[in-house]
Amino acid sequence: DEVSLAFSISNCPGRCKGCHSPELRENIGRDLLEDLPSILQKYSSFVTCVTFLGEGNDLSSLKKALDIAKAHGLKTCVYYGRDEYTGELPFSDYVKIGHYDAQYGGLSDPLTNQRFYQLHHKGWEIEFTSLTHKFWKKKEEIK
Repeated sequence: DEVSLAFSISNCPGRCKGCHSPELRENIGRDLLEDLPSILQKYSSFVTCVTFLGEGNDLSSLKKALDIAKAHGLKTCVYYGRDEYTGELPFSDYVKIGHYDAQYGGLSDPLTNQRFYQLHHKGWEIEFTSLTHKFWKKKEEIK
């Protein structure tokens, strides 16, 4: 239910068989922190959320990127490749948890091992609302 501007994060520590973007295992691209403020200034009136596809191997920089997006009044989402959320990204509004497993498919497959949550921050506690079902394809969409 958001219009999201998405960024792929390189240096992915995962080695998921069947990964859609195996090139992101490498250190490629530009330093996002340098460009993010100007990109968000340009596009923030067109989007409601900034999505970071992957967490890379530099959580400190990712947290800074989340802060920059929040400073522009945008929600944030992280596609987190780990199988459980350990709280390193406390200010994200949405999080996808779980490595890709071809046997179970991605978020669009009802059998997926991945889960997509909206996070509700209540003081020091975080409540998770599953939105995974919103990604599932309807039978008439599957051909």
